[in-house]
Amino acid sequence: MTLIDGPVSEVLEDTSLTPRSRHYLELVQSNARRMLNMVNQILDFRKLQHNKMSLLLEQLDIRVLLEEVMEQFEELAHQHRLSLSLIQTSSDLDSLWLDRDKVEKLFFNLLANAIKYTPDGKAITVTVAQHDDGVSVTVADEGQGIPRERLEDIFQRFETVVKSNLFKTSSGLGLSLVKQFADLHHATVTVDSEEQKGSRFTIAFKHGKAHFEGDMVDYLVDDGAESRRPSGVQLLQKEPAHEVEKTTVLVVEDNPDLRDFIRNLLSDQFHVVEANDGAEGLQAAKMVWPDLIISDVVMPAMDGFELVSRVKADPDIYHIPVILLTAKAGVESRIKGVELGADDYVMKPFSANYLRARVNALIEQRRHLRLRLLESLSEKAGGQTALSLEPSLPHITPADEVFVQKVMAFMETNMDNAQLTIAEFAEALNLGRSVFTNKLKAILGLTPVEFVQEMRLKRARQLLDTRNFTIMEVAYQTGFNDPKYFSLCFKKYYGMRPSVYLKQSTEVLDRTDTTDITDITDTTDDTDDTTAHC
Repeated sequence: MTLIDGPVSEVLEDTSLTPRSRHYLELVQSNARRMLNMVNQILDFRKLQHNKMSLLLEQLDIRVLLEEVMEQFEELAHQHRLSLSLIQTSSDLDSLWLDRDKVEKLFFNLLANAIKYTPDGKAITVTVAQHDDGVSVTVADEGQGIPRERLEDIFQRFETVVKSNLFKTSSGLGLSLVKQFADLHHATVTVDSEEQKGSRFTIAFKHGKAHFEGDMVDYLVDDGAESRRPSGVQLLQKEPAHEVEKTTVLVVEDNPDLRDFIRNLLSDQFHVVEANDGAEGLQAAKMVWPDLIISDVVMPAMDGFELVSRVKADPDIYHIPVILLTAKAGVESRIKGVELGADDYVMKPFSANYLRARVNALIEQRRHLRLRLLESLSEKAGGQTALSLEPSLPHITPADEVFVQKVMAFMETNMDNAQLTIAEFAEALNLGRSVFTNKLKAILGLTPVEFVQEMRLKRARQLLDTRNFTIMEVAYQTGFNDPKYFSLCFKKYYGMRPSVYLKQSTEVLDRTDTTDITDITDTTDDTDDTTAHC
């Protein structure tokens, strides 16, 4: 359907089309979308059959929603001289917790059904009324009516009670979906009909959200929405994030309620830092070095676009992925965000589960990138191949490559330097010690001490594999002054002492050589591990 509607929409943008061609293309587009609606109804039907349909709740003004649905029928009503009106009997209406998509489909089917069976020149009226326990919506028509003995059958699947209608054909799914969508909302459906006078369908929705307790629902959040999880509502299952204890998320949002909601949403998995606007967010990013930034677009002092631009232009924090939250639906704003370097774009109102999934996905991508970088560094440490980063890996930038190459080049020249300090390492890269530490940890997931230790141990393994050096020589060549300490660190990292590793690798490569390779310096007993800190 996308390959029909998409190209047709593109061609309709051409202002040079003749009126005749435009009419035919609009006809194609209209029927393609009608077909898509029918396909979606069949899919909804299948989900309902297998009890796999859940609700995505948000607080809605039911009158506004009805007006939007009724707009879709104005042209058809005009063609058949039908009066289509909306009446509100109460001055004020309470907002309701509803699934927008399903309630739109519910009333779309009711109105389509009313228009099908109402003769030209008659009226269809939608009435909204406030009650003590909820809000009711009645769709009344002046159509053919339904025989009283058939009223109990109208909500059955594939049941068509009245054979003659405006569209000639009917799937028999519309009213069945109406009933099941209402049931999902714990709403009641009543029908009153008289032959040759018309029918009245009334949907009664309940106030609040207590009736959803125990249901599998998610909910949408907007700037004006409540910042707390609805009582008794069970969120969809979430996947655990990797390295939870090390992961920090910076939330930049000027709306305190929405910021508080996002903090509550993520705080069970991540350490959450908050900022009120873009300027404060940029300062926080430089101070705390978060693993990910979530930012609103429209904010005072500095908006989200400028924040992304500043972050991606800063050589110290450019690597931090950024998710933009925005109510701007236009594709132009999305393109602008992506061009500035935003890693993801989430539209308001957004699903809590969707936002959490995007956060987890980006952090997981960074984790995989770190592993790939470390694998590349390991190969270079062993002298096997040059550092090679695939262009398809997520979030690899030229600045990342340059930084990693500089780090590895310095490490290569100081592999045997037992006096190497982190301050010297940072100074060689023209960075402050804290900036260097944070940058290395953000890109590779290791502190400088962990990185140096890992590179030295991997180089040690490569040297042992050559079988050209004793364990003592390997220890000194990789920056260990004490061979015994080297043996302890090697065992902690690889699970065996160097002598055991060397013996095993020798036996694998040369089964005929039975020489017992040992070294007087590798005399560490297993119990020594408890006092060694590698």
